[in-house]
Amino acid sequence: MTWRVRRMRNAGENLPDYIGRITEFFEGVDGRRYFACRWFFRPQDTVISNTKLFKDHTHDPKRVFLSDERNDNDLDCIVSKVKIIQVDPKLDQEAKAQVAADADLYFDMSYTVPYSTFENITLDINENSGISFDAEANSESDAAATKATILDLYSGCGGMSTGLCLGAVIAGLQIETRWAVDLNTNAWESFKYNHPITEVRNEKVEDFLLLLQEWSVLCDKYIHKHNDDASASPLKVGGEEHELGKGKLVIDKLTAICYGGAKREKCIYFKGDVDVLCGGPPCQGLSGNNRHRKCDKPLDDDKNRQIVTFMDIVSFLKPKYVLMENVADILKLNGGSVGRYALSRLVALNYQSRMGLMVAGCYGLPQFRMRMFLWGALPTMVLPKYPLPTHDVVVHGGAPSAFSVSNDETADETMYSVKAETEFQRYIRLSRKEMLDYSFGDNKGPSEGMLLDHRPLKLNKDDYERVKQIPHQKGANFRNLTGVKVGQDNVAYMDPTVKPPCLESGKPLVPYYALSFMHGKSLKPFGRLWWDETVPTVFTRAEPHNQIILHPDQARVLTVRENARLQGFPDYYRMYGPIKERYMQVGNAVAVPVARALGYALAQAFQRKTEGNNNLMIVLPGSFSDVAMMRVRARASSSGAEAAAKELEGASYLSSSGNN
Repeated sequence: MTWRVRRMRNAGENLPDYIGRITEFFEGVDGRRYFACRWFFRPQDTVISNTKLFKDHTHDPKRVFLSDERNDNDLDCIVSKVKIIQVDPKLDQEAKAQVAADADLYFDMSYTVPYSTFENITLDINENSGISFDAEANSESDAAATKATILDLYSGCGGMSTGLCLGAVIAGLQIETRWAVDLNTNAWESFKYNHPITEVRNEKVEDFLLLLQEWSVLCDKYIHKHNDDASASPLKVGGEEHELGKGKLVIDKLTAICYGGAKREKCIYFKGDVDVLCGGPPCQGLSGNNRHRKCDKPLDDDKNRQIVTFMDIVSFLKPKYVLMENVADILKLNGGSVGRYALSRLVALNYQSRMGLMVAGCYGLPQFRMRMFLWGALPTMVLPKYPLPTHDVVVHGGAPSAFSVSNDETADETMYSVKAETEFQRYIRLSRKEMLDYSFGDNKGPSEGMLLDHRPLKLNKDDYERVKQIPHQKGANFRNLTGVKVGQDNVAYMDPTVKPPCLESGKPLVPYYALSFMHGKSLKPFGRLWWDETVPTVFTRAEPHNQIILHPDQARVLTVRENARLQGFPDYYRMYGPIKERYMQVGNAVAVPVARALGYALAQAFQRKTEGNNNLMIVLPGSFSDVAMMRVRARASSSGAEAAAKELEGASYLSSSGNN
């Protein structure tokens, strides 16, 4: 389709003219002549505006994006006509260049400003727009797909891929986490335990990329259906070359590659293509808690270069879908340049893309925790939408369920001491089968029915004495200790008229760092959580010196399990490693219910159930987290199709009746 559009004068100096399609000419009540216009955006006009800062990719200067931004303008703004051609987004860059060779510009995707979305143009909401382009479905097999595979990079203990699998299966798509990569040995152990059929690699992600690249070279060198090609390399077995007769099958498919020896754990088994690549590249260089972050040039910080590596793997593997998670500061630091880079890189790779923020508390968790999620989808697929919240983050919440645990608790497994009293407790205690978690295949995972990792970081003697003196009341913190005063400027200080109280060790009861933190204005040191409050976010450390992490009515910090519940990990999910490492794994993880909601959205898109819907959000089903419904689904999944349909029909009635 060719469009004759107009170039409009830009008011800024040394800036390219605006491009738009005129939809109407009219005369205003003031007697002046105007035109109504729908705008095209160049890459530099979009959220990926600072593209010149990105050295590893560029955007075709002839490529523009159609927006739904419209307004009225003075007729004198028109400069000249421009020839713009619409091309199929599924074409590669070379083919697009050939199709658009005679045009001034071309467009293949739309750009939605409020949602930072680059997407195939499937249906236009304005009948007068002139667009009737409808992208073909990739194949009927995609719409009927029931299985898919995941590669989880920077996997940690597995929060993101676990949630994606749990959410997708509810929409009829069984996703298998086939591969996972993480450098942390303890997180690797946790992932292996909870996902025994996954190929989990304990190495740097950049080393994993190098291995993939070497593998590709070997594939090109050795895979030949027949050795008719005289240049084909001979097969080596045990260091010896073996000549193969003419017409014999040499190698049809490489299923494994080893390096550094023949040990099983150093082999990569990459059978099949990656459907979904997900991951949360380390964010320490972006977080507002990092006082040494490079604000001016964040991509010069090695801690932030992992985002580049993540995108390099996307470029190499070309998965159908991409989901990247990071802290909200990725959209704030240095004008959001790192977030812009990630989005820009996907668009340059011809991925449809959508970037937005999600709050964990909006999906049933008692913590706020805002994170950025970036979707990517090949042009042949449907771009997933964001799931609308299921909970009011302000009203719904509270601290995790209390169990009597001492500061000295060391047991990794304990029995539940009380029955589940709330819907959240009933949900979080569900078994793997009831969660439709197939990580152990059809087998029941070990230690189910036990409370795992319900042990806190043991406080040292001095801190334990301080914690015991923090009152069991809402808002209590170090300011409630003897001798602390608060001035009119909200600065805490020691009462100069009394002798500072000391601990048994001789150290001051009120430590200097508590008084000096945030210039004495912070309420965080030795702060208690309370039952009707939401936690701002789950941190990777459990020290109470500068964060609110004390249990509401016990003399201890929150346990690993309580933090895991705040992150939505089912109680059957076990962590490995020293106690501090377990806190770190949980704190670094993607909140499982958030990933679960995204998994449902992914399955809807994968099976093309949302195509043609111009709403950029989806509504999760009312029974999405209904405990009774989940238990019925578990029974139905192991029964025949007819029995399953009857079970689910009955479950819908129970759910709507509120009979949980």
